[in-house]
Amino acid sequence: MKRRDTFHSSAEAIGPIISRLLSGSKWAEQVRDSRVFQIWNSVVGPAIARHAQPNALRRGKLFVYVDSSAWLAQLDRYLKPSIIKKLNGKLDKKVVTNIIFRSGEVKPLSN
Repeated sequence: MKRRDTFHSSAEAIGPIISRLLSGSKWAEQVRDSRVFQIWNSVVGPAIARHAQPNALRRGKLFVYVDSSAWLAQLDRYLKPSIIKKLNGKLDKKVVTNIIFRSGEVKPLSN
């Protein structure tokens, strides 16, 4: 019985351990920046989210698949600056510097 008590008293929650491992590393930044995928639908709204979904984030460029050329043109010409501003505002950091819209299959993310 004593051995079990010793184990529990020296046990530590996994969350703080992972935080310490990640702090100051590139992983921490990547984990933080990946939130852009989680907030996309709420930032752009359901109408846009049905037609455009993020696929990758590389060096500040967010690559987004769009299901039609009409939506691609609309997003790229008129809505890109406001989407970038809203994403970065929600992230409290300038994560997205540009959005590259590409034609492709859209698989909506669930929020």
